[in-house]
Amino acid sequence: MAAEWGAGFLLTVVAGIGPAVRMVTGSDTQGLVHWFLGALFISSFALVLGTLSRTHRLFQFAYLPLWYGTVNGIAA
Repeated sequence: MAAEWGAGFLLTVVAGIGPAVRMVTGSDTQGLVHWFLGALFISSFALVLGTLSRTHRLFQFAYLPLWYGTVNGIAA
């Protein structure tokens, strides 16, 4: 289970490395902390939903609207 979570975390970090590099070069430590916490959240959320449902479909169903709402600034 730790290997699955680690692989998910690594994939999330690699996918988001561009904004992280920009935050490091711009000395945006608060943004970098939020980026890191987001990577932790995504991989943990995927592992929990995958463990509960025994499939990746629940994560795909739940994460897409969450991502869309966050990117477009839709309030909860």
